[in-house]
Amino acid sequence: FYNDGPTLEASGRVRQKAYATVDAELSFSPKAMEGLRFSLWARNLTDKLYIQGTLLTGFADGVTYSAPRTFGVRAEYKF
Repeated sequence: FYNDGPTLEASGRVRQKAYATVDAELSFSPKAMEGLRFSLWARNLTDKLYIQGTLLTGFADGVTYSAPRTFGVRAEYKF
């Protein structure tokens, strides 16, 4: 994902710098067990800190930031 750094509100006082993130997933389904799938996944591999949400008021501006690089595993079974 690439974002070129838009303003986050009309006056331009809260801005996000440009950033890029990369997510990935690798899955394996054994032929011997129909419907079973194992996956390894990763989010935000570039570990970029970017603004995910804002709360803008006349008194103060608040922002929430993205999650850091995260990894996980998943097992699925469809029947």
